[in-house]
Amino acid sequence: MEREVEHDDTAYGFVWGTVDGTYFLREPDGGFRTVNRAVVDLLTAVARGSVPLPKLREQADGGTVVVETAGTTAEEALALVESYIESGVFREGDPVVRLVPPAGVRLWPRVGLFVCLVAVVAVGVAHVLPSLSSAFLAGLTVVDVVAAVGLAAAYVAVHELGHYAVSAHHFDPSIRVDLVNGVLPAVVTDTTGAWMLPRSRRVWVNLAGPLLELVAALPLVALAFLDPGSRLVTLVLLTVAGHVVFALNPLIHGDGYWIVCDWLGLENVRTDGIEDLRNRRLSWRAAYVTVSYAFGVGLLVNLVWVLTAVSGLLVVVPVVGLGAVFALARSDIEVQPW
Repeated sequence: MEREVEHDDTAYGFVWGTVDGTYFLREPDGGFRTVNRAVVDLLTAVARGSVPLPKLREQADGGTVVVETAGTTAEEALALVESYIESGVFREGDPVVRLVPPAGVRLWPRVGLFVCLVAVVAVGVAHVLPSLSSAFLAGLTVVDVVAAVGLAAAYVAVHELGHYAVSAHHFDPSIRVDLVNGVLPAVVTDTTGAWMLPRSRRVWVNLAGPLLELVAALPLVALAFLDPGSRLVTLVLLTVAGHVVFALNPLIHGDGYWIVCDWLGLENVRTDGIEDLRNRRLSWRAAYVTVSYAFGVGLLVNLVWVLTAVSGLLVVVPVVGLGAVFALARSDIEVQPW
């Protein structure tokens, strides 16, 4: 983000920003904490000297009123300022700096391209689906299986590259291992920093992964028509298509979940839902959390059942590869307030 010095002749300074009505302060470790506008105004007043810190201390001790504190006391305001000084958020001699988020992006060209890619890949899937049969599985060779799993993993990498490349323009994303819906192991692109971006850019961060994966799948669609008998092409194309559907499923706490939340302006869906469940409060958020976690458990149970029910290398390995790829990639913005 661009840095804009608002006030440089100050007793204290801090770094702050706002996006979509959410205000935040930068912490010494590079992280951020959300606050309300009144906190930013109070810190700015103290920093500029219009509310000197010694005078605020006097007011807290019952002296002359130097600041009107709506909804709180002077003692609480003083304690807040001093806690920020102690934590290093509010630093003596620093300027007051505002982080300016980038402008939003136009989503309709990106969404339009995504829809076109989905249509093309869907045509390819419809073309190869009739070839699926027991004879198809029986005809798979070890070379087919190993190549399919390797290519599927490569497509997972392409998917995560999409998230990473878009995110890297604005913050430092990272790759880590996590559990999808609390049960399914996954390699994820941690895009926590995206919450400081405008809503349209957050949607784009999450859409970029599936979009790039679909672009990379176009050669598979072409090969499906040029070589309709290729078991390898069929297996990889179906795996990629299934993975994109999986990633965009809003019941999975990944790309689809965040896209829907950001697109509709929904906040705290998962955290509020969990809180409602703990308090035995009926709400649509609690229902969503229940269904989504049940879906994750059901998916894991189904995968385990398939692996234990099917025997033979040439059947088990494709299923393992398909199941692993389905669970491998998603984008996560865990520290977002929604």
